[in-house]
This record gives sequence, C-alpha cells and structure tokens, in this order.
Amino acid sequence: MAVQRGRYSDVVSMWNAMNRLMDEAFLRTRGPSGGDALEIPIDLYDAGEEYVLRAMVPGATADEVQVTMLGENVQIRGVIHMHQAEPERDASWLVHEIPHGTFSRVVTLPQRADAERASASFENGIVTLRLPKATEHRPQPIKITTR
Repeated sequence: MAVQRGRYSDVVSMWNAMNRLMDEAFLRTRGPSGGDALEIPIDLYDAGEEYVLRAMVPGATADEVQVTMLGENVQIRGVIHMHQAEPERDASWLVHEIPHGTFSRVVTLPQRADAERASASFENGIVTLRLPKATEHRPQPIKITTR
C-alpha cells in the first residue's frame, strides 16, 4: 500500500479534531444544572497552619464569584464573561479558545478547615482563599506538670 504525500491538511484537520475532543473531555465538567461548566485552574498548598487555594477566574468580578465550604469540600462557582462574544461584522472565527460561561469547581482538602476564620481576596482575576486548619486537626501542645 502506497503512502500518499502532501496530505498535510488532512493531518492538521485530524489534529484539530483531536484537540477539540480532548478539550471537551478534560476541560469541561458537568455543572450543577447538568449543562457544561468550565473547569477553572487552581493551585492549592499547605502553609502549615492553613491551606491556601488560588483559582484563576479571568473575566469574572468579585461579585460574580461565590465560595462555600462544607466539611473538607470547598466550592468555587460563578460566571466568566467574554468581552466580545462574536467577531466583528463580516468576520469569522479562526481560533476561539478564550473560555466563557459558568464555572463550578469543588476541591476536597486533606483535612477540615475552619470556615469561620477563612478569608478570601480577589485581585487580577485570581481568587485567593486562606483556609485555617480546624483546631482538631492541628497539633495541640499539652503542658506537663510535676507533683
């Protein structure tokens, strides 16, 4: 069987189709309403006395982001808006990758955090949560007395 040369456009088309399939499979998750919800990227680290969680939500405002905690689970949800939803008149998309729409992300912490002492800040499209570990999950020193 002879291999045809010069079929570069077919390979590129197949590559683009595979990229779309991977994006749909891994970058989106089912939202609470059953529709597609964006999967926002996060960073989470243990800072000793607290966990620090950062979520990237470009295009959202602080008023459009909600954070809730239940047990070890932290949910971040909201809406990412696109500044220009459609290309200009008589134009068509060539590449359309900037995400927009609703997002919802649930992160399970290794241990329970104290929701009453938690704090959240929003700057440059990044939500930063400081989640102090619950006291029952932190080492408690016990003083030794003598008789």
